[in-house]
Amino acid sequence: MSEKATAIWTPEGIVTLDGKKPDRVELRAGLMEWAVQFSLVAPSLHWGLHCAKCKQDIVGKNSGSDKVYAMTCGCTEWVGGNRDYQPPPRVN
Repeated sequence: MSEKATAIWTPEGIVTLDGKKPDRVELRAGLMEWAVQFSLVAPSLHWGLHCAKCKQDIVGKNSGSDKVYAMTCGCTEWVGGNRDYQPPPRVN
């Protein structure tokens, strides 16, 4: 049985339902790349990440074109740079 959600993901980032701000942890781009690679392999193995502190799943809502990746649970948000980020081409 899972715990009741304490936060929701919005286009502006995580919003807690109790008004508290989640802890924010900045990761090096290499560590965030590990999380990206894990997210590609984990579904085929039926694996996932779960926070031992708040008992919620750790999820990311990212695009490969994002400059900064983020993943979050109910109590923490992890952010890190996208090593493969390419700025969009300039149109004159």
